[in-house]
Amino acid sequence: MEEILGVKGILAKSLDSYEYRPQQVEMAEAVARALQEGGGLIVEAGPGTGKTFAYLIPAIYSGHRVVVSTGTKNLQEQIFFKDIPMLREILPVKFTVAYMKGRENYLCRRRFEIFSRQPLFKILEEASFFKEVSTWASQTPPAI
Repeated sequence: MEEILGVKGILAKSLDSYEYRPQQVEMAEAVARALQEGGGLIVEAGPGTGKTFAYLIPAIYSGHRVVVSTGTKNLQEQIFFKDIPMLREILPVKFTVAYMKGRENYLCRRRFEIFSRQPLFKILEEASFFKEVSTWASQTPPAI
């Protein structure tokens, strides 16, 4: 992890704004060990430690399938749309990712079909979006 997150590591050479954090390297090494040896790991780290890279980088290098569950959609989007693309450009290893959200973020086609037969809106303003959602639902393949 020192070769990647260290003072003279890959990130330091690639990012102008990179700031070396010894706690980040320590956390990344613990995550890497846990992924390699198995077992559990609980880490507590304060703001600004660099937690995201400290778990993403060992996960990428582990070769394992890893699930990263975030507490907020904002963090999920930051990881997928900002951090992952940045790491793809910088790291000399290829990896794939999937972006998944909880089921409350997807349209239930069965419930939508039932609703469509007799739409009852809680708020009248919702009716203006119904046609747009119906068009989208008819053109979008179901999630698997």
